[in-house]
Amino acid sequence: MFLLSPGKRVNAAETYTFELKDQAQTLSGTSVDSQFNFEKPNYWQVKQATITLNFQLTSLSLRQDSTLTLAINGVKFTSFRPKKTDQRQTWTVSLPVDLLEDNNVLQLSGQITTQGKTGFKNEQTPADWLTLYPGTTVNFRYTEVPPDPTLSSFFTRFMGIDKISMNQSTIVIPDNADNETLSAALIALTARPDQTAISASGRVGLRTFSAANQQDKYRVVVARYDQLPVALKKALPGSRLKNQGLLQTVYSQGHYDLVVTARSNKMLRKAAAYFANHELMAQTNKSMQQVSVKTDTSQSNTLQLEQQLTTKEQTFTGPGEQQKLFAVSLPAGQTQSLGSQITLHYQYSAKLSFKKAKIKVYVNDQLAGQKKLTRKKAQGDSLVIKLPQRSTIQNGYLIKVAFVLAGQNKQQKEQTVWAKLQPDSVARIKQQPINTLLFDNFFGALMPDQTLNSLAVVRPRELTSADLAALSDLFALLGQKAQGAEKLQVYSDPSRKDLRAKNIIALGTPQQNQLVKKLNPRLYFKFAPGYRYFESNEKMSLEEDWSQQLGIAQLLRSPYNSNHALLVVTAASPRYLEQAAQQFATEKSLQALNGKDAVVVAQDQGISSFRFIKDPVLNKKLNQQIKRRENQQLYWYLGILGAAIVLLGAAAWLLVVHKNRVAGGSQK
Repeated sequence: MFLLSPGKRVNAAETYTFELKDQAQTLSGTSVDSQFNFEKPNYWQVKQATITLNFQLTSLSLRQDSTLTLAINGVKFTSFRPKKTDQRQTWTVSLPVDLLEDNNVLQLSGQITTQGKTGFKNEQTPADWLTLYPGTTVNFRYTEVPPDPTLSSFFTRFMGIDKISMNQSTIVIPDNADNETLSAALIALTARPDQTAISASGRVGLRTFSAANQQDKYRVVVARYDQLPVALKKALPGSRLKNQGLLQTVYSQGHYDLVVTARSNKMLRKAAAYFANHELMAQTNKSMQQVSVKTDTSQSNTLQLEQQLTTKEQTFTGPGEQQKLFAVSLPAGQTQSLGSQITLHYQYSAKLSFKKAKIKVYVNDQLAGQKKLTRKKAQGDSLVIKLPQRSTIQNGYLIKVAFVLAGQNKQQKEQTVWAKLQPDSVARIKQQPINTLLFDNFFGALMPDQTLNSLAVVRPRELTSADLAALSDLFALLGQKAQGAEKLQVYSDPSRKDLRAKNIIALGTPQQNQLVKKLNPRLYFKFAPGYRYFESNEKMSLEEDWSQQLGIAQLLRSPYNSNHALLVVTAASPRYLEQAAQQFATEKSLQALNGKDAVVVAQDQGISSFRFIKDPVLNKKLNQQIKRRENQQLYWYLGILGAAIVLLGAAAWLLVVHKNRVAGGSQK
C-alpha cells in the first residue's frame, strides 16, 4: 500500500559497522604500517565510535615485545601491547569522535622491539609477524539529522551507505508500469553517490506502489503525472508540468519522498536522468526543480587517464620500511595497455643515513621499481616507473609506496627521519577495451561506450516483485559504472531492428518473456520441452525437480549482431530469477565469475560457473585494431631501443678510434 503519512517516527540511535578488511593481510618488517579509508556521512551525529582489531601475531621470544598504535586522520590516539600469543586476538578501542571527518584515514602502525643490555631496540625480522583478518571494523552509534526539503539533502541520505545497506532507499513505480515508465525508473536506478555506497548487504530497491511499505524510509517515486496517487498529485504544482519534467520533495513525519514526474514519457525520462546525475543533485539546494528539453543532464567522466595518487602531501615518519597504499581505478570495460607509467615526486630529510635509504614501489603486491635516496636530491626527487602490459585483465591497481629510512645514529629523534610524497604524484594508465564475451568483461560487453545508452532491456510481460528485485540487482553495479543512461530502453516485444542495434539483457521466464523462449535453442543451459525445468548438458547433469529451482545467467553472442552481447537471466519460476541476478550485484560476487560465461545458482545458494565459448573475442574488427595499435607501440619502443644501441655503438667506436689515435701519436 502506498503511504504518504505513516505516522510519527522516533529519532532513535542507529548503528553502522564498516568492515575494513574483507580478506587477510599479512605485514612484516621492523615496523609495519597499514591504512584504511572510510566515510562518515555528514548527516550523522555520532554518539560513539569504536575500532575492533582482529589480528594474529607470530610467536615472539621472551626478549621480544610488540606495540600497535592507531591514528585517525594523522592524529595518534592510542597505543597498546598485544598479548604474547600466536592465537588470534580481538581488541576494541574507542575512537575520539571529535577527530572524525567526512572522509577518514585510519592508520595502524606496529613495532617489534627486543630487550638488550641497554634497553629495548627496534628489530628487523623477515617473519610475517602481524596478520589482520576480516572482523577488523569501525563501529558507529549515531542519530540521523533529518533532511531539509532540498533535493541535495534528500539525495545525500537516499544514497547514504547506511540507508542502502539497511534497504531503506527505494525507487517506487506504478503497478503494471509500462515500458517507458520502467525505462525512466531504471535510469533513476543508475544514480550514484560521490563515494560508492554499494554494500554486499543491500542495494537500492525497486517496488510498485502496492508493495511500498514503511520500511522504505527514503523513496523516489517515478511515474507520469497521470499515474501518481491522488495524495501526491495534490502536493505538486500540476500547472508547472506543461512541457516540463519535475523533481520535488514531499515529506511527512519521519518519511521522505522525492517525486520524479512529467506529463509525457520524454520529459519523465529527462527528469529521471537529472536525478541520476549526482553532481546536479548535489548542487540543487531547493525543494523543486523543473527540467526542460534543453536541460543538460549528461554526466562527466569521473575516471581520467591521469589520476592523482593523493590530493594532499603524505608523510612517512620513523626508521624502517614505512608504507602507504593508493588505489587507481580504470573505467568499466577497460584494461591497461602499453605506455602506462607511475610518476612519483617526493622529498626526504637530509639527515638520513643514505647507505641503505631507498624508495620502493609495488603494484598489486609485485615490486615494480626502486631507487636509492641521496643527500643531493633530498629537497626534490622523482621516480618514473613504466608498467608492462599485463597478461591478465586489470581494471584497477593497488599501488604501495614504501620508503626505507634510517637515522644517522641511534639517538636521532624520529621526527628527523622522514619522507614526503607530493600531491603531483600520478598514475597515467593508458587504456584499451577488454573486448571479450566473458563475465570478466560484464560491463564492457553490455556498455562498450561506458554508458547504458546502447542497451535494450527485454522485460517480462507482467512484472512481479521478484522481477523487480532481479532488475535492481542487475543494475546495482551497472548503474555505478555507467557514465550515462538517458537512452536506455525497456521493451516487451522488440523488433529485429531494435535488437540488431543494441546489446541486450533478457530477463524472465520463457512463459513471461517471449524473447527468452525464442532464444532457448541457443542457450548453453536450455529448457526442456514445456519450459518447466532445465536440461542436462555437457557441463552439468541436472535432475528434473532440482533444476526447477535454479536461477541461471548466460552471456552469449547476440544472434542479431555478432559484435553485440546478450545476457539472459532466466528461471522456470520468477521467484528464482533473483538467485542468478544477485551474482552481478557486488564486485566480490562478480569477480568470482572471472573467465566464465554461465552461472547456475541453486535455491540453497550453491553456485556453479562454467565457460562454454571457445573464442571469447567479442568484436573481431575491434580486436584487429587493438593488435595493430599494440604492434605500432611495440615497433616504436623497439625503434627507440635500436636507436639507443646504434648511438652507444657509435660512441664506443669513436672512443676506440680516439684512443688508437692518441696511442699512435705517443708511439711517434
